Amino acid sequence: MTPLPSFLLAALLAALIPVSARAQSAREVAPLTSVLPADALLDLPSTDSLFSTLETTHASVVSDRFSAGLNPAEPARLGAFLSSWNQTTFRIDDVDITSPQGGVPMFVPPIALWQMVAVTSGLAPADVTGPGVLVSLSPRRPSPTWSASGSVAGSRNPFVAAASNRAPAIARPDAWSHASVVIGGPVVADRAGLLMAASTTRSSQFERGNSVAADAGIDSLFAHLIIGVGNGELRTVGWLQAARSPLSHDLPYVQAGSLKRDSSQHLQATWARSIPLHATWRIFAAVTQRDRDTTLTLPPSPTVERLIDGPVSDLGGPAPGAERRWTVGIRAEEISTRALGFAHLFQAGIDAKASQVRTNATDPVTVRELVAGMPARVWNSSGTGAGYRSNRELAGYLSDRIALAQRVTLDATIRFDSVAGRARGATEHIAWNSWLPRAAVRWHVSDAGRVSVFTAYSRTADVLSLAVLAYGDPASSVSEVQRWNGAAAGPVVARAGPGAGPNLTLTTIDPGTRRPITEEFAVGFELTPNAWPRLRFTSLRKRASQQLALVNVSVPASSYTVSFVPDPGPSLSDPVDDQMLPIFNRLPASFGRDRYVLTNPQQSDATFRGMMFSADGSWNLTFLSAGATMGWTMGRAGNRGFGASENDLGVVGEVFADPNAATHARGNLFSDRQYTVKIAGVQRFAHDVRVGAIARYQDGQAFSRMVVIPDLNQGVEAIRAFRSGKSRFTYTGTLDVRVQKGVALPGSRRMTLFIDAYNVVNMAKEVEEWVVTGPAFRTPTAVQPPRAIHIGLRLSL
Repeated sequence: MTPLPSFLLAALLAALIPVSARAQSAREVAPLTSVLPADALLDLPSTDSLFSTLETTHASVVSDRFSAGLNPAEPARLGAFLSSWNQTTFRIDDVDITSPQGGVPMFVPPIALWQMVAVTSGLAPADVTGPGVLVSLSPRRPSPTWSASGSVAGSRNPFVAAASNRAPAIARPDAWSHASVVIGGPVVADRAGLLMAASTTRSSQFERGNSVAADAGIDSLFAHLIIGVGNGELRTVGWLQAARSPLSHDLPYVQAGSLKRDSSQHLQATWARSIPLHATWRIFAAVTQRDRDTTLTLPPSPTVERLIDGPVSDLGGPAPGAERRWTVGIRAEEISTRALGFAHLFQAGIDAKASQVRTNATDPVTVRELVAGMPARVWNSSGTGAGYRSNRELAGYLSDRIALAQRVTLDATIRFDSVAGRARGATEHIAWNSWLPRAAVRWHVSDAGRVSVFTAYSRTADVLSLAVLAYGDPASSVSEVQRWNGAAAGPVVARAGPGAGPNLTLTTIDPGTRRPITEEFAVGFELTPNAWPRLRFTSLRKRASQQLALVNVSVPASSYTVSFVPDPGPSLSDPVDDQMLPIFNRLPASFGRDRYVLTNPQQSDATFRGMMFSADGSWNLTFLSAGATMGWTMGRAGNRGFGASENDLGVVGEVFADPNAATHARGNLFSDRQYTVKIAGVQRFAHDVRVGAIARYQDGQAFSRMVVIPDLNQGVEAIRAFRSGKSRFTYTGTLDVRVQKGVALPGSRRMTLFIDAYNVVNMAKEVEEWVVTGPAFRTPTAVQPPRAIHIGLRLSL
């Protein structure tokens, strides 16, 4: 563990000092859920980016990028504990707005739209299938009287600190500007209200010291209409968004102006009704669509570095086309009765969902691959054809809260989930039916301090991503991989999917493929003493099994010759862990004979053990949300490398397709930061002065030292010298601050001036290092983004 910086230790101690005001009674929330209300969202520094808030305020959440003042039009990939980022779910009320291809929302949510944001990193509620992070968004409601607010903010290069001399920033802001307006009020007094919002953001940034800035922009229109009828109300949400960002942040793509343009539309309606003393229920329906276009103008054969840019197959992102999701559901809650001598409170729900991805045809692409700067391979992609992938899901659950005694309650849930999906023209499809029980017991120990202890068990199943169905899809791309010496391409050494190829045999899906399952067990306690925030401690264990992987059934390990090279192991100076590292050299007779099957290969379960502490509360002038985690994961990564597309449990990669990728493949995963501390707080002072701050500490990213082997038949290879997590990058520490000063104007109008400062202390800790054996090992290759200042003004009417 890296020692915590002094400013973060001081902030943590300050957060735990009793305050003079009595905390408000906090409603019961799930053990691994944290909540940010609207006031805190607006008072904390965020650059109007929800991802900036999520990655810096929630102790368990780990992001694949920095979002404060950066990447405004691109969603971050978020993971927590053992959960893969591609199992993260985003919802507006009951409606899933996650991309059918997994892990990220079909929108980039601005901050100002939400009444509340709740993040659940484990023990998912009954109405959720997947094991990943759940981000629940509650839209702002119209105010009882008409009101409006607008804001503008910006930053330019002079407001960004000088570059570090240690290594280039992983991303450095160049320019940023934002404007938004929110207006709402009654359409019909006491019967109907409408809230409308619009926002626009423009930015440019330099990636990894590049001399060419990458531009991005995002525009949103949002409306929330509420009509009251008797004991019920009809809520309708409409949302339009247009976003553009680099197709890839690699320099050849940025220089060529290669862009992806997303146009997203969402419409949902909910009819909710309360029957006093009996039940509340709601019916909802929604449709969400994202259209994607790309501008791909590349120089001939762009060159990428595999150890920095990641797998060649990931470059360029999803093919242009459209993705769509439909949802219909019903909820019945607070159904109270008495049976068998116990009081019961029932909840039930049914969801029907369908999603699809249509892809347009794309042209062939050739990419040259370097490994540690040495020419390795040339990838000749066939491009994609016009394709169609779809799935449907039907799920239902019944939950019963049973009062076992005056102070003891049992929550028992059974959920059934049926999902099926296929690609058009594929020879196989996937169909899974899963029973997913969950249970929790809570003992309210004492009214004094409101002390409770709890234990919980949960069984969840992976969401079927349409990205998985690209394997075996006749329309998905196929690559012929040639050895490359830097001047000319040699013979074809391998063929790669995910496409099925012209004869539909390159990649297929095993018809007996089972659904990945995650089980969780937690124990903990919660207390809210007088004049203290709510304190909560949770110990968590997780186990994931039946993970998906791609197996090269036609080129097994026996198609390679094996030799060994001496290696010093994790400790370069201590001979006790010296080893002979296996090197697999592919036999020429196997070149081009690859055939892959998506299945559940025999492998050890992935596990997590850890704990989480949190403190949160609101007072008249203060808001606090603080958390700390400690934990360890152990699982098999999909690809070699340390990035989100490599060292992740949910990545269908190369580990069972290439024996060089299987060496030391089991280790600490991407979302494992071992120790984290995150503190967010807002203090309101006299004279309408407010200060919001977010302090973050997280241990460095786990990585493996790589041994680079030239002169193999298949080209240069990089092989792990030890499991991921035996080494870590230096910790990440940030302190972001917003200072606001309100000024009263004639009438009820008010003007607020604010200054945001990101990475105030201008820490330049490395976030990536050179991981290759040799004299440059552990040399920093990228550091944190430098300090950036944003200045803005908000006008309220």
